[in-house]
Amino acid sequence: MNDGENKWGDEYDGYVPALCKLALNKGDTYKISRHLTNLQRDSMGLEVNYENEHDIEIAELIINAKKNIIGL
Repeated sequence: MNDGENKWGDEYDGYVPALCKLALNKGDTYKISRHLTNLQRDSMGLEVNYENEHDIEIAELIINAKKNIIGL
């Protein structure tokens, strides 16, 4: 929840550390997309389809960002 102190903060901030840790610990597209899908199911209560194109695309963006920032 955005408490007004940080205009960029919201309820999704809690998901970022685990995603970063997964990406930095050599998480591949499958592992990251699976984690994203599990977040939707477990934390948000949404019905999900595993190996969906959107989560795979986001996982690829995360991996590419990591490569561009730290070169791993």
